[in-house]
Amino acid sequence: MTRDEALRFLRAHQPLPSDDALALYPELGRSLLTQFDEARKHFEAHPDPECLPLLLRACGDKSGFGVYQLVCCAFIPQPASVVVPHLVTALQSPHLGVRYQAAGLSALFPDDRLVAPLRQVYHQGDDDERSAALLALTRNTSLKARDALLIPRPDIDDDLVEWVDEYFGSPD
Repeated sequence: MTRDEALRFLRAHQPLPSDDALALYPELGRSLLTQFDEARKHFEAHPDPECLPLLLRACGDKSGFGVYQLVCCAFIPQPASVVVPHLVTALQSPHLGVRYQAAGLSALFPDDRLVAPLRQVYHQGDDDERSAALLALTRNTSLKARDALLIPRPDIDDDLVEWVDEYFGSPD
């Protein structure tokens, strides 16, 4: 797959259908995920900042049967100064799959610009999103990230507060 073909595919699939929808049409689902993976592999081999927001926004709900988790390989070679703004935007997406993948990738790029959107995902997301946001926030050892974890949620577990204090150190 060439750069132009990969970009064209990604632009046309913002986002891809959910895993449930892909499973209803197995041949179409396999074809879409194969093309997505070919685009991802192209940008892994040929790093290109233009692909980053397109890869993120192409992630449908759930895991893409394991393919979406591999987008990190296209992000790792890029500097945080390029990646973080795209993560901030993706964390605010209306699409669960986009937010989830962005939260997961945020663990690789600890940056205080991600704290507020990660906190929002942590407080409002589903269990998978919350877990990814929690991991990303704990990878950022700043006081801002620590404080974001201590802001109470209605369903927060007291054990989490104790764990955060142990992980980051007590605020006293």
